[in-house]
Amino acid sequence: MNFDWDDINLEPGWHENFREVREVLNAALKHALQKRELKRGRIAEIMTEILDVQITENVINKWTRSDGNGHKFPLKYARVFAQVTGDPRILLWHAASCGLRILLPREEKKFKVYLLWQQEQKLRREREKIQEELSE
Repeated sequence: MNFDWDDINLEPGWHENFREVREVLNAALKHALQKRELKRGRIAEIMTEILDVQITENVINKWTRSDGNGHKFPLKYARVFAQVTGDPRILLWHAASCGLRILLPREEKKFKVYLLWQQEQKLRREREKIQEELSE
C-alpha cells in the first residue's frame, strides 16, 4: 500500500487534533474528494469489492456523522479505507491512540542514518581499543 506522503500534511502532533474516529474518517474523505476526486459512493463501491462486504454511501455517512449517533467504524476496515481514500491517517491515528509511533518514509530514512552512525561509533571505539592493545 503506497501513499503520496507529500499530499498529506502530518505535522508533529497532528493526531492530537482528532478526538474521535469519525473526525479522522472525515479528514480522509475530504482528502479523497480533493486529491483523488472520489466521492463517498465510489469509495463505498471499491470497499465493497475489496472486502466482499456490502458498504454503502449511507454506511459511510453513518460512520462520519457529527452527532455521534452513527455506526461504529470497524477497525478491520481501516486498511482498506486508507487504501481506497489514499489517506493513511486512520491507521496512523489508531496507532497513536495506542501510544505507538509509526515512522513515515522520510523519518525512517533519518532513523536508518542514525542507526548507521551508531554502528560507526561502536566500530570506531572497538578499533581504537584494539589499536591501544596492540601498542602496549
